[in-house]
Amino acid sequence: MTAKYSTLLILLAALSLAAPPAQHLVQIGAAGSSGGDCSTVQMTLLDARWSSLPQYNGSLGALALTFYSSCTYNAVTFTAVPQCPYLSPGQPAFVQHISAGSTFSVTLPVYAESLNATCPVEVVASAEYGADFSTVLGATGAYFLTVFVPPYPYFSVSLKGAAYLGAPSRLTLEVRNPYSFPAEVSVSSQSAAVLSPTSPVAIRGDASIPLVVVPFSSQSPIVVTIASQDYLGNPVSYTHTLYVSAAQPPPPKVSVSPGVLYLDTANEVNITVEVPFGANGSAAVSISGASVSTSPVVVPIVDGRGTAVVSITPLQSPVVFQVSASYSVGGYQQSAQASTAVEAIQPLAALASLAVSPQMLIANSANNLTVAISAPGSFNASITISGASTSAPMPAYISGRGSAVYSLVVYPYSQQVSLSATIKTDRGVQQYTVSLPVTTSNILLAVPSPSSVAAGGNRTVTVELINQGSTLIEKGVVVITPAAGYSALMGTVAYNFSSLAPLGVIELPISFIVPAGQAGPIPFQYTVYYVTPLGSGQEQGTFYVQALQSPSLSVTS
Repeated sequence: MTAKYSTLLILLAALSLAAPPAQHLVQIGAAGSSGGDCSTVQMTLLDARWSSLPQYNGSLGALALTFYSSCTYNAVTFTAVPQCPYLSPGQPAFVQHISAGSTFSVTLPVYAESLNATCPVEVVASAEYGADFSTVLGATGAYFLTVFVPPYPYFSVSLKGAAYLGAPSRLTLEVRNPYSFPAEVSVSSQSAAVLSPTSPVAIRGDASIPLVVVPFSSQSPIVVTIASQDYLGNPVSYTHTLYVSAAQPPPPKVSVSPGVLYLDTANEVNITVEVPFGANGSAAVSISGASVSTSPVVVPIVDGRGTAVVSITPLQSPVVFQVSASYSVGGYQQSAQASTAVEAIQPLAALASLAVSPQMLIANSANNLTVAISAPGSFNASITISGASTSAPMPAYISGRGSAVYSLVVYPYSQQVSLSATIKTDRGVQQYTVSLPVTTSNILLAVPSPSSVAAGGNRTVTVELINQGSTLIEKGVVVITPAAGYSALMGTVAYNFSSLAPLGVIELPISFIVPAGQAGPIPFQYTVYYVTPLGSGQEQGTFYVQALQSPSLSVTS
């Protein structure tokens, strides 16, 4: 008996020295005993630990139990009996033969109904036979454990920020790490250049990681890989695919001063070209409708801005300045075009002058257009606009003495809008033609937040409607519907709103069902009917919400 107890103490000491941290997740409350009458179960529970962890609610884990037996038993069944709702028993473990004086291990599967919880568990050992198979022993022994069901590493990711095609764009990768597991986050892409970070980023808990990426398409997927470990030290890896929605870079801006030129006379003109991102580069300015000593005019651009002074002699009106800009952002080359037109009038002897603003219009949107006429004495004028529909019948008539200003709303439907004016004064008739270039940028922009949701279930996002223009919108209606082919996700919804100031934002919540098998961008179409102080308008657009599948999981040991 003394020799058996000495052997048991040596085994206990050896196991204690070799036990990994996982041992502390399971505490032994009642270990049983050995060395007594072999007609009863004489086994001592030496060690209990998790051998594999449950990964989510309802998943299977396994407890590894190590026993010392002072007697010989045959046909022994081990059963886990949880004493709480957080664990459910799996299949019992069966050992055919246990020798006297031996140490052995059994594995008991259990189902975790809830992670991050503690549960008392009774383990029952039932020995059907002793050393002799001729007599049924039918003895049982009970052991009691306190089992902590640890959380399993889980991460969710999302992107914030605006990106531009072909240009380094600063984004923020939001990582949700609810159980604060240490992890390393890596970002890569085949459809975008990832300039930062270039190495894994260590996190513990939630994190906001700055990214610098160069998207090569309007929807560029980037791969986020998160490497961590579970409570047993086993490596855990998650891979998420997010989509960077990239817009075209803002167009360059060109301005010319003075705003009115004189025909058949040398005019000193200051040309200013601005490009986005504070970039460096150059612009070539071609001038039509005028005699120029050097053409094109080269304008160096530093920190996003460049100027040049040139002498020109207008031969007709308007004089058009066509700009072709080339600039570099973070080593990535960009090129874009812009133009503006400046009216040229007869010097001094001009009967009247005409000024139109703005000099660039936005397509398919309401644009406030102001026409200013100046002439000595009284005058009557008629204006006609082509390439756009207008809030007033054409021609429009303007009368005044000295000067007059006329405002109207225009809706461009072509790439260039032309305004023709005939001004009758006491001394004669003056005619003008003004060409206004049209850009395709929208006044109203819809942006979803968050931009990505998990597939499988009902999801809610907030759509931010932004007034990018310079005109107050007094009231309006927003109609949102899934694009063709996605009608099962959500019905058509409509929102009324009032008073959306320039650069103002309203938030519109929408809910929709994402099928479990859905992945990738889900397009939503929106139409805005609105009223401004000078008339009503309509805009249409599309925004995207990314549907993400459950992350793929790779566990290796």
